Amino acid sequence: MKQLKKVFTMATLSLLVITGCTPDHRDASLHITSREGETVTAITNVDDAVKASDHVVIGEVVDEAKFSSTNTYRYTVAVKTELKGNVNAKSIDVYEAKDALKKGKEYLLFLEYWEHELYPRPVYTPIGEETIIEIDKNQLRGNENIVMNRKKDDMVTYIQNSPEAKRLTKKNVHIVEKASSTEELIDQSDFVLHVMPVEVVHENEYVKTVTADILQAYKGELDQDSAIINLPADVEVGKEYLVFLKGEKDFRLTTRQGSVISKDHESQWNDVLNSINK
Repeated sequence: MKQLKKVFTMATLSLLVITGCTPDHRDASLHITSREGETVTAITNVDDAVKASDHVVIGEVVDEAKFSSTNTYRYTVAVKTELKGNVNAKSIDVYEAKDALKKGKEYLLFLEYWEHELYPRPVYTPIGEETIIEIDKNQLRGNENIVMNRKKDDMVTYIQNSPEAKRLTKKNVHIVEKASSTEELIDQSDFVLHVMPVEVVHENEYVKTVTADILQAYKGELDQDSAIINLPADVEVGKEYLVFLKGEKDFRLTTRQGSVISKDHESQWNDVLNSINK
């Protein structure tokens, strides 16, 4: 019998970002704001933008693709210059609204960064659409509060010399690709749940956010019979799954691979149940 004692919720902002919903864009004439945890910082100049960013890069958009039904697009950006942080990649995935960026154009981007088990690569989003600065040769086009009549070369030098560019953001991101065994997967999980998705709340290329009935809690205690959970995009409503989750408030899959097992995969399903019941 299930013991349901622990609240199973997910932060609204995390849900919106994970599934590709983006907030309403503010008018460019207004002060830009960036949310850092629960602190809202007004961005009135380039120093504010650099401070609010995890990464500042110059790059060219080499590909774009619709990412979700909420008008979010994934832009592949070839990184040419890094002015704050280190992306450790030749290209990055930047998520923004349709037409926020244009293929073939070069931009100065002030970016937030995070990773998630359901995304194959790190996720980058501009701290605000109004901070996106287009580069045309040595000319900068965009919010004048940031550009301040500077040319590209002048802006690069200014940011490189900014103390804020040297104050790197420290984020505790630890993505486990795959557990070495079923026992390890169970041990690393705070929750092992038998669930059945009953409704799709939202979906994109990688994620399907569902309302799921909790049929059995094999590990962990909850206080409700259903929950909204982010699962891989290939899960189906009406089918049953074993889901391995970790966390106390913002619940995530325990590993990038192997944390969702369909009941259709009888051998894996029975292997987990046998390990739990040992």
